[in-house]
Amino acid sequence: MGRPGGWPSTRHVLLLLALLILVGSLWLDRQGAGHLWAQASPLTQTPLITPTKSNRVVNEITHPQPGDAVAGVVEIWGTALVPSYHRYDVHISPANLDNWQWLTTSYQVVREDVLYRLDTTQFPDGFYDLRVRAIRDDGNYTEAFLRGLEIRNANPPTPTPVPGAPPQPPSVLPTPTPTVDVSSRVPGGQGFYAPDNGAVLRGAVPIVATVNGLPNQPFARYELAFSRAGWEQWQWLAGSEEQFWQAPIAVWDTTQVPDGLYDLRLRIIYRDGNYNEYFLRNLSVANQGPPTLAFAPPVGIVSPRSGWTVGPLVDVVGTVPAEGTLRWELSWSLAGKEEWRLLTVSDRLVQDGLLARLDLSQLQGHRIDLRLRIVHPDQNYHDHVVRDLTIRVAE
Repeated sequence: MGRPGGWPSTRHVLLLLALLILVGSLWLDRQGAGHLWAQASPLTQTPLITPTKSNRVVNEITHPQPGDAVAGVVEIWGTALVPSYHRYDVHISPANLDNWQWLTTSYQVVREDVLYRLDTTQFPDGFYDLRVRAIRDDGNYTEAFLRGLEIRNANPPTPTPVPGAPPQPPSVLPTPTPTVDVSSRVPGGQGFYAPDNGAVLRGAVPIVATVNGLPNQPFARYELAFSRAGWEQWQWLAGSEEQFWQAPIAVWDTTQVPDGLYDLRLRIIYRDGNYNEYFLRNLSVANQGPPTLAFAPPVGIVSPRSGWTVGPLVDVVGTVPAEGTLRWELSWSLAGKEEWRLLTVSDRLVQDGLLARLDLSQLQGHRIDLRLRIVHPDQNYHDHVVRDLTIRVAE
């Protein structure tokens, strides 16, 4: 029924709109149904399965690996689970000593994830063992071990360069620990840790060492003695029944002996009377004048040599004499450019030893020159240049 004035009713309007929509849909379907369907409904992709962690009930450390070298804060990964799980504890000990120190306790269930973040700067450099103890409700437990982890903050492991990063100048890395003379110490174990063989000593010098017992040889005491180098005429210096781990065991007042070359002997004595001995050789006491050298190595850079292919990590080895040296400078330049950039400055004596360790990973494929400048007290200097070093491209 029409409304006054001839206007259609609301019901009629709705019916008319529905009819128009139906007719329009049929026409569009005939004109391009396939095309419209293709636009509106892309092919369904097979969904990817989200990987899930293993449900194994196991106690294990998966990262780092035995023998790995770490520095700074390192994440300890693994799983710490047992039937009727209650909690887990993490401990650390100097390698092979089973002298466990508590690090953390957690009641969380950790499966193939971070068990603990170890701040290695809280421990002296050396070798350590880690233990994860997973404990049941009844107090029984299982243990997982990581053996021989090397903490190396004085010489951190070289970081992997970021792929695609622009070339950067070489950086000077911390001077690494020299190759260990097994007669001086067992790496990570007993023996001398400072000074090094051939070091120049002045005044009061701390003697840093590890003195302790072994699993089958209980510790009794240690004795420290010195002798003129090569004479083997030992004089008592210090001794104690206390055990130490890479710590000062004595302070040697070198002003009480004439300048010259000396050896040190550390004797670690066990309860059964047997002992182990460790030696430092050719220590140069120089309180009154320049040090006496056991040999006279050539001054300058001895390694690498001109024309060598090196890298990406390069040890620059050489000698800087004590007499007539104010300081020395190590610089680099792109080969043949003579545009020298300073790497490091030092006044320390180096006798056929490490001047610097360079990270050249950002200069792969380039050629560079190195210059050692020895500056004298009158500000004159002598330069020693190694030319045309090619930086190897890592495979």
